[in-house]
Amino acid sequence: EAIKHAKGQPATVQDALRFTMDVIGGKYNSAKKDNDFIYHKTVPALDTLQPVKGAPLVKALPVNPTDPSVTGPDIFSKLVPMSAHEASSLYSEEKAKLLREQMSKIDAKNEILEQFTDSLQLDPENVDNLDLYSHIPPVLMEKCAALSVRPDTVKNLVQSMQALSGVYTDVEASLKEIKDLLDENELQEKRLQDLVGKQSQLQ
Repeated sequence: EAIKHAKGQPATVQDALRFTMDVIGGKYNSAKKDNDFIYHKTVPALDTLQPVKGAPLVKALPVNPTDPSVTGPDIFSKLVPMSAHEASSLYSEEKAKLLREQMSKIDAKNEILEQFTDSLQLDPENVDNLDLYSHIPPVLMEKCAALSVRPDTVKNLVQSMQALSGVYTDVEASLKEIKDLLDENELQEKRLQDLVGKQSQLQ
């Protein structure tokens, strides 16, 4: 029947159908001969046969996609999320900003320290020589001994400084008074010159 319906089809289709018919015919004749001589089974009619149903050759097992033993290690485990990249970038920016602020403060303090060191006129080679400061200089010892025998030295110095402060206040007040007098005399002299100048112009 297939060969009848295949009339008009390409020769390759008809050749394939003839080959299939030869294979099936050969199998049929071999099976019929075995049944006639060996098995002697009744061959049922074609319309009495039930359709052949497919039988599963293997049984599928349930698979859990989140089970590492089934799926293996996560291939994306080493990927860093974008939010972590953004947080890291913000942290680096704030850290650099803080470092810049602290470094600017350190530079300013170093500059002040250098200016102070220069004002002391210290020898740079002896500043870091700790052996020079392991003992008290003899001159300082002599001054301490001189002060120890004169217990009123500090008190007298404070009194002298207070007296000097009073003198400074008086001198400052006198200078201010003199300045005010000079300013007043200068103003009167200017008014007098203006008055004399106007009278000369009228004459």
